[in-house]
Amino acid sequence: MVLDVKAVTSGQARQRKLDIGAVVEIPTASGFGYVQYTHWNDLMGAMVRVLPGLHQSRPSDLEALVNEPEVYVTFVPLREAISTGMFHLVGRADVPKRARRFPLFRAAGPRKAGRGEPSAWWLWDGKKETKVGSLSPEQEKLPERSTLMPPVLIARLEAGWRPGDPHPKAVPIAEEPTSADERGLRHYLYFPDEESARRAVSALSEDGMNAEAELSARGAEWLVRASARKGQRFEDARARLEDLASKLRGEYDGWESG
Repeated sequence: MVLDVKAVTSGQARQRKLDIGAVVEIPTASGFGYVQYTHWNDLMGAMVRVLPGLHQSRPSDLEALVNEPEVYVTFVPLREAISTGMFHLVGRADVPKRARRFPLFRAAGPRKAGRGEPSAWWLWDGKKETKVGSLSPEQEKLPERSTLMPPVLIARLEAGWRPGDPHPKAVPIAEEPTSADERGLRHYLYFPDEESARRAVSALSEDGMNAEAELSARGAEWLVRASARKGQRFEDARARLEDLASKLRGEYDGWESG
């Protein structure tokens, strides 16, 4: 799969192709992180291998970096991140043989009311979901199906995050805002179909929150962008969005400001 990417060079926009094997540089406050684009999935979009370490300058041998074991795999809106200049396409290398097969993921079901744990788990091979209920110790080691927005991935890179660690704050400012209607603050939710997304928009509108739905870059999935009503506490807005996503079998995918 080849992604069309609009890159801006000297003020001129031009089309570029992002091929499988593309190496992408991610500037962070602590150095440069790198990912390699390995698969395209019509539901989730671009899958990447998150490569180890942060670097103070671009490695001279990107192929050697690519051949190191990845820290984890995840889905990222690469096209959008490169188009906006948050990420940079810096090269291409063959995907290591061990990483060429599409992995098996674990996928969380709706969260139990008042608790953070899912009511059930599914296994997903990129095409089909199989409900397993609870996970075995081996299944708990599988990567979790999710799409990381660029600020979330950057926060994880800066923290040296590895699967099993607490999730770092994906905040491009010093602290979480106390007011959810801070200028430019946007929340992201994903839903499996248009009907669920429209129901979410309707429910949020009734709550006085601003929301809009559109077909996401993942393909079949729908994205809802939401912002809180004036004066609403950040924690209250996030809790409302997480609860609504779980009820409609969607996914709350974090927030960003700016």
